[in-house]
Amino acid sequence: MVSLENRMLQYLKVEGCAFSTIKAYRNILNLIEKKHPNFEFYNSSELIAIMNEVPDPITRSNYRNVILKIHRDMLGKQINIPFIKKPERLQDTYSFDEVKLIFSKITNAKHAAIARLLYTEGFRVSEVVGILKTDCNKADKSIFIRATKNKKDYKKYLDDSTVKALEEYCRWLKERNFKLDKYLFEGFSNCQYSKRSIQEFMTAAIKKAGLPIKGSCHVFRRSSSVWKLEQGWDVKYIAASLNNSVKTCEKYYALVRPDYLRTLQKPVL
Repeated sequence: MVSLENRMLQYLKVEGCAFSTIKAYRNILNLIEKKHPNFEFYNSSELIAIMNEVPDPITRSNYRNVILKIHRDMLGKQINIPFIKKPERLQDTYSFDEVKLIFSKITNAKHAAIARLLYTEGFRVSEVVGILKTDCNKADKSIFIRATKNKKDYKKYLDDSTVKALEEYCRWLKERNFKLDKYLFEGFSNCQYSKRSIQEFMTAAIKKAGLPIKGSCHVFRRSSSVWKLEQGWDVKYIAASLNNSVKTCEKYYALVRPDYLRTLQKPVL
């Protein structure tokens, strides 16, 4: 008999869920099954009891998602699980000056081009490593991004500073007689450049700049959005530039920093 975990993985793959989502769901299911091996046959009250064992509201909400995915969607059961409102925590970002300092510590042309795509263009790491040579259009200074996290292809027009960084990267390749096979950024044996490598060189640059590490490379995508909002960009244009929904941008990305709010003029008599 196929295990519950394998059935869930097959279901999520058919749904087209991102790899990170599948991994997170599998980890939570494994934690549940360690304490509750008969979890598949539980009723609503027993499932709610499992969720009450989790103190953190965000983790509890993730448990709820897994429970609903298995019992309601996969098994077709009628269960009643209360909605859990997640706390809206302040997101970590780097200021414009901090990003400039971090970029000054990146001397490798390849790394500098990738850093530009992460911050200036707001790309995800998975989008950067997936860029093909044929996705780049030099004529109109754009990159075509396919198979994004939200399953939407889109065309991204690049800033001149990003184009310059990519041109320097191309010259760097030519000087070393490197020939790309398939991807814009390649690792050993012309394979796709690893996400881990990007995280490592960005972390090294942050440490050289003497700044605290505030998370993964995704923090640069968020920092760029915050800077755009503070410069007067409309949220709908920020969302379009990130290929995200306006709701997601308002909740996670387009949030002005507390120190920026302090500089705004107040109606004091």
